[in-house]
Amino acid sequence: MNAFDEQFSKIENLSPSKEKTKLIESMFHSSIWNQLDTNQKIRLLELLEIDFADQENRKPNKIEVWQKLPFIACASFPFSNSIKISKHHLETMGTKSNAKFYCAIKHEHEHFNQYYDSISTKKDSKTEEMRINLNSLIPYSGKTATKYIEYRLQPTEYYAHKISEEKTKEVFERLITEFGPDEGYEKWDQEEVVPLDLLVQLYNEENNTNFSFEELYQKIFSSLTEKYQK
Repeated sequence: MNAFDEQFSKIENLSPSKEKTKLIESMFHSSIWNQLDTNQKIRLLELLEIDFADQENRKPNKIEVWQKLPFIACASFPFSNSIKISKHHLETMGTKSNAKFYCAIKHEHEHFNQYYDSISTKKDSKTEEMRINLNSLIPYSGKTATKYIEYRLQPTEYYAHKISEEKTKEVFERLITEFGPDEGYEKWDQEEVVPLDLLVQLYNEENNTNFSFEELYQKIFSSLTEKYQK
């Protein structure tokens, strides 16, 4: 057992707490992540999902490792309650994948939150919005900018991206303050976080329109509502 395995064992024996959360988060800093082997990275991703679930007082989702997936991670609900991760991506993305995998687990975790909200008895507008969206999902398509943006700005994807990206930035800004610069975070922030105004601009250019973000978001949600009511 090396030092990192000992750290994992220490974390696993802790009760849910802010201390436990910070210990898990610290292992995502590139100075540690880059020294972990594939199995240790998988173990860390499992600990992260367990910690997210502990904070919400619900059962964690299982982390399933697939050799290859089209994406680095995807959610499977409600049938298997699992987050699938791609071992191929984990092994081939190199030393700058730490923030991307952190954000991916948080993103898929948020999809489960949306699912549980949608089957709850709550009557607020956001819950109803998610209920409609989960029953009228726009599938992923990269064939045109319009198709991708409609997928990306539907409520489930918009909120999963928003919450996971904000959380990733919060965590890594703290880690950088404590442990120094992190190239993985810089790469993720520069290449993976797509500004909303750019998405709106691309949509307007392709469709010869002049929507604001709020107008475009409402347009997409309205189309989902129409599908849901049919």
